[in-house]
Amino acid sequence: MGTKKTQPKASVPLRCENISNLLWLCLKKYWQFTAFCPAAGADDFFLETARHGSIKPQAKLKVPDSIVLTTAIISARFFGGNQASAMLYMADKQGVVMLEKSAFNRRLHRLATTLSVLFYYLADFFKALNLSNQYLIDSFPVAVCDNIRISRSRLVEGEEYRGKSASKRRFFFGFRVQLITTVDKQPVQFFILPGSYVDVTALQLMHLNLPEGSEV
Repeated sequence: MGTKKTQPKASVPLRCENISNLLWLCLKKYWQFTAFCPAAGADDFFLETARHGSIKPQAKLKVPDSIVLTTAIISARFFGGNQASAMLYMADKQGVVMLEKSAFNRRLHRLATTLSVLFYYLADFFKALNLSNQYLIDSFPVAVCDNIRISRSRLVEGEEYRGKSASKRRFFFGFRVQLITTVDKQPVQFFILPGSYVDVTALQLMHLNLPEGSEV
């Protein structure tokens, strides 16, 4: 694909569930995995941003925000998004104090902006290391339900969410994620669009935040 001119655009906070799996790709690349390595990195991030006033300082919590984020990431990476299983793993296998399910969900939703900001901090790091200024773009579907349950879906509604996965040769109902990575497959930016948007249309709608002179 030819060179595409890029225009910086401020990142838009997204729901935690949408980017936790992408964030894991960053974490596992640069932290040797134990349950607490991502948590330790997140704690450093919270302290640094709070020091500069971009995040409101919090009283010390019984369950740190970093543990909540780590549990969400582990859920997406190892438990198919089943947060209850990830919470049980963290409590039983890692010995951490865990919130009740409802309290965990409330805390996770409050951390949506923080998780998004953390992703883009890592993305800036990856772009700085990508001296070739060459980037790849790919897409994948995220179904919100099985096809047989489309008519009963309450998460999203409308034909614009009905798309087709060419690789699986089947239709799906949900979203299509456009992912921008370095040539080493390090994610730096993503866009979440309705499932019916094909790649060519999605590319026209994107506002790429890449270094000047980058090739996609």
